[in-house]
Amino acid sequence: MIRYLKTFIAAAKASSFSAAGAQIGLTQSAVSSQIKRLEDEFHCELFDRTAKSVTLAPAGRNVLPLALEIVALFEKMRAAAGSLDIGGSLQIGAITSVQTELLGDALQMLKKQFARVEVNIVPGMSAHLMAQIDSGDIDMAVVLKPQQMSKEHRWECILREPYGVVAPIGSNETSLAELMKKYQFIRYNRFSTGGRQVEQFLRRQRITVNEGMELDEPNVIVKMVERGLGVSIVPLWLAMDRMPARVRIISLGNSVFHREIGILEHQRSVSSPLSVFMHYALREAAIAVEDRVGDAGMLLT
Repeated sequence: MIRYLKTFIAAAKASSFSAAGAQIGLTQSAVSSQIKRLEDEFHCELFDRTAKSVTLAPAGRNVLPLALEIVALFEKMRAAAGSLDIGGSLQIGAITSVQTELLGDALQMLKKQFARVEVNIVPGMSAHLMAQIDSGDIDMAVVLKPQQMSKEHRWECILREPYGVVAPIGSNETSLAELMKKYQFIRYNRFSTGGRQVEQFLRRQRITVNEGMELDEPNVIVKMVERGLGVSIVPLWLAMDRMPARVRIISLGNSVFHREIGILEHQRSVSSPLSVFMHYALREAAIAVEDRVGDAGMLLT
């Protein structure tokens, strides 16, 4: 929410979504999306919009001083937390697809706030990381939502990542069935949670695939598709985030199926200052992923 308030303040000062986006490193579409979410939350219109500019609506003029106050107070809280000079270590489990961008962005915020904290990243599949949380070997994990959790677990979803089809850039088929008939299928590992979701989707659609290869990581699969080796169905946002892949993206619609990525902890870990801050940093990093990729648009066929 702090990020959205900062965007609102920038847009109010610039009287332009595009100019505000240029100042804070977002696209005009991302700024518009964040403002819309604030308006939905507050149940009012914050801006009067015209073709060339935006101006504060009456509700926006009322909200602006409070937004400035909240953001200023938040910065004071961050400074106060930093003055504690907290040290120690943090053991974080993470599935591979979140490590580069999502977790990397969050850790950048953590190290800026708590420079003396040592961080150890433990890679693994979601089920294995859950077992390490139970044993106390790691403090938290960024994983896919477990199918079963006990009362000792705490789960917070930070990102709902939609699946979509990736096909070679030169393909022109207009249906999923036609694509699967023409190209070999690059399968997302069926032993993973995400791979099982893809398999269940194909069965529901009664689509037969021409098996080509099977890989563990969505971003590697995208690279194989880029080389013209086949088509695939993968969770899109983290695989495409900041990746200059030349592939055709076909949306299945966010409501078709998605995977939930979030933070899993044992109840014994949730009250530590480092845990609290990592939750904030990961939420902010997830919002940034959605702003960069989720509002960029996909080719619909």
